Amino acid sequence: MQKADAHCAELVREQDHDRYLTALYAAESARPALFALYAFNVELARVREQVSQPMLGDIRLTWWREGVETAYAGAPRPHPVLEAISAHVVMAGVPRALLESCIEARLTDVYGEQPSSVQELCAYADLSGGALAEAALWVCLGHAPDPLLTKAVRWVGQAWTLTGIIRAIGFHAAMQRVMLPADELVKVGLQPESLYQGEIGAEVVDAVRAVHAAAAEALEAARPVLRRASARSRPAWLLAPLVRDYLARIKAAGFDIRSADLERGALRRQISLFWAGSTGRY
Repeated sequence: MQKADAHCAELVREQDHDRYLTALYAAESARPALFALYAFNVELARVREQVSQPMLGDIRLTWWREGVETAYAGAPRPHPVLEAISAHVVMAGVPRALLESCIEARLTDVYGEQPSSVQELCAYADLSGGALAEAALWVCLGHAPDPLLTKAVRWVGQAWTLTGIIRAIGFHAAMQRVMLPADELVKVGLQPESLYQGEIGAEVVDAVRAVHAAAAEALEAARPVLRRASARSRPAWLLAPLVRDYLARIKAAGFDIRSADLERGALRRQISLFWAGSTGRY
């Protein structure tokens, strides 16, 4: 298992460094399962980039769905991520439905479905980032989590996904995709096709503001619950201070992602992680 575990850890370190850092705050015994979960998420997230047609993406996601089934049956396919899931995630008692939820969310990605509203976008964020965060919570605690804590942790996962969508507007547009809510774009008379050409103008600000508000609301709703949560649960929601930092930068730029300073401040984010990991506050 050492080879599979090393593969997962390195994949997460390279492709999802923020989550990699949060996993380092977990007990050493829990880290292989967290890295397996996050590597699984990386694999799902890049399916859309690896295929030329939605149907091919659907086929790949079906492969992962069947792969998860084999992992939970104790006979994983010969893939390091599935082997690590079988050895660590399954053994931690993580419900298979949470991993299947992550796969289901990615169907929206491969078919390029634009959410019709902020509410629909939040549902997608919960199905993906929320489910992944809950799975991480199971790993950190080693047992079924309290329902209230589960809800709070899923809110953090949802806020992280929403913030990531704001940060990735340009990346999505280059792939002929828009994840901003359709009704918010209609309000300002903006057509998705204009974003495909790289024309990310001031009109996008109102749509960004709406998604930002949803992320901020989820993050704040989680705060009072997480302040009372056990130290053992913290690695599952340590993305919270990073979300707060990104949201503050976006707001400081007037919700104009063209001028938002989102890539600098790595040391500041690590300090925020240390503070939250040590105190349970963000």
